[in-house]
Amino acid sequence: MTYALRLPDHVMEQAKAVAEAQGTSLNQLFTSFIAYGLGQHQAFETIRRRAARADVPAVLELLAQAPDLPAAEGDEMP
Repeated sequence: MTYALRLPDHVMEQAKAVAEAQGTSLNQLFTSFIAYGLGQHQAFETIRRRAARADVPAVLELLAQAPDLPAAEGDEMP
């Protein structure tokens, strides 16, 4: 399937530079970016749906039962 895509000149110039740096075609670059964006969107929607089903009081009760341990090395709060 083909689709005519209108881009601002500055976006097209950036895309050309990235495609050239990666040694790929503009078509492949756009296809990769669109697929990546769609994957991100689907992941966000999955997380949103799962969060909507969450039993927050139950989670807080469970967390209250967890032991209070020091942070592992490298996980300290700044």
